Amino acid sequence: MITSYFVWVTLKKIAFMNIFGSLQKIIEKNRLEKIVKLQNPTALHVTLYYFWKHLSEDDMIAIKDKIDTIRPNIKDGKLNLGDFRYFLHWNRAIFYLTPKTDLNLNGFNKAFEGLFHKETEENKLTYIPHITLFKVKDLKEYERFRPLFEKEVKWFLNDFWKLDYFENVNLYCVDSDNKPEMQKGMY
Repeated sequence: MITSYFVWVTLKKIAFMNIFGSLQKIIEKNRLEKIVKLQNPTALHVTLYYFWKHLSEDDMIAIKDKIDTIRPNIKDGKLNLGDFRYFLHWNRAIFYLTPKTDLNLNGFNKAFEGLFHKETEENKLTYIPHITLFKVKDLKEYERFRPLFEKEVKWFLNDFWKLDYFENVNLYCVDSDNKPEMQKGMY
């Protein structure tokens, strides 16, 4: 069952292969599989907009039209990375990277917000461009290993080159109830 929809910019996986490999080694070496869950590296992306409702056919047409106006802007965009941060939620967290780019990601987000204003009046969360690396399922347990993860990501950020790592803008549906989470491209 579809639990949510996103518009995101897919990223070239090759730029992130090393960090995912390094983080996986930390998880395996310390047996943290029940505490830390890596983002699916084949679905690596910068989130542009999260839809808080089921999408109708009319919604889909409007979204596809808006994506078509954004796609030409993406092809020449360059990506660099700022730092890492956490979205905190109770005893869980999402560890993410902040993208630095010449693209107006906030402007793209506002374009979708303009189409779905009724929806976003209910959504009080501020848009933060982000690239999720992993989810922390238990912050208390994670805390002992946090320096290992953060040190590895700092090393990666220092070595990251500003290049054309953007692939495309897409609409995805997600089934978060499925284990592992399923993500399917819709456009």
